[in-house]
Amino acid sequence: MTIISILTALDVIGQQNPALFNLLDLTIKSSFIILLTLSINLALHRHSASTKSILWIMTFTALLFLPLFHHLIPDIPIPVAVDAAILANDSLTDTGVFLSRVSIIATNLFWVSQLYVLVCLGMGIYLLVGIGKVMFSSRHAVRFKNEKVEQLLQKLKEINGVHSPIDIFMSTHTLSPLTWGVFRHKIIFPMAAMNWDHKLLEQIIGHELGHIQRMDWLHQIVSRMAICVYWINPLVWLAHNKLIIESEKACDDAAIDDTGCSISYAENLMWLAGAIYKNKATIALAMFGKMSPLAERIQHILQKDARRHYINRSSNIPGLLFALLLAAPFAALNFSIQIIEAPIQENTPIPVKYFPKESLEFDQFMRELGRI
Repeated sequence: MTIISILTALDVIGQQNPALFNLLDLTIKSSFIILLTLSINLALHRHSASTKSILWIMTFTALLFLPLFHHLIPDIPIPVAVDAAILANDSLTDTGVFLSRVSIIATNLFWVSQLYVLVCLGMGIYLLVGIGKVMFSSRHAVRFKNEKVEQLLQKLKEINGVHSPIDIFMSTHTLSPLTWGVFRHKIIFPMAAMNWDHKLLEQIIGHELGHIQRMDWLHQIVSRMAICVYWINPLVWLAHNKLIIESEKACDDAAIDDTGCSISYAENLMWLAGAIYKNKATIALAMFGKMSPLAERIQHILQKDARRHYINRSSNIPGLLFALLLAAPFAALNFSIQIIEAPIQENTPIPVKYFPKESLEFDQFMRELGRI
């Protein structure tokens, strides 16, 4: 299928089924944004995990604003000039069979857009249920009344310059530490944390403080909302996994920076993962997230030349502005076919003069030709 045929088909779909056209348009544009971020990440492969995670956060923010800008910003038409003769000779559009089939399909697929919206709503409800589970877990949790834990929390808050209130709880509804909250944050430990040693508690609190500083719980909500909108695009799921991995690596870097030894941190992470695996659970942030690939995190932790530069919430506003600047032009782009007619060739007579070889005119013409 040629580019001309694709653009022509999209134009027909836009006329017959605008909802389906908007779905295809947003899917294509979101794919371009994600592929752009993937390219930038490849170029910045030597940079810190914190930098890469910020890029993915900006990407998901741009994806959320894309549908809004699609309706608010006037289209920027990008005409694709096509010769009428080429369009007529295109094997797919020669007799109009292709366009008529597209028109029939677009008309008959009106239910697709309705089904898509229903799935979006279902995933949105699933997201709200997940948030509700976290809130339920914290509401039925008990305070972690341990003087050493309180001292560790205050020490790490001072080291990282964290001033927002943080409460530490224990719950029977979670098997792994999790953090949630926007203005008042909660760190919830499993009941088994009462038997954890001092170093493990320090490292876990340092890791969770990294999530708090970066506002990862809010970022998780943003990324999940984007998945609810673009669930049909596999690149969005890939981007979400990338965000999870880089966020966990960034918080691992923060914990190592706070507590010192990377080898000890890797050993404790392996032990914690093993303990949770025995209970058939997975390490997660708030909101039922999937566990980051453990091997990749361990490899990053033990990498001696890894850059562990840490970026906190101070980069959120510049990142938001960049996301808006990224989403706006993509939302406004509108490719359309512009048929051009080839100019009609007229039969214009060309005058021809003949001079006899021994005539004065012939001699004069040869002299002028020799001067040239």
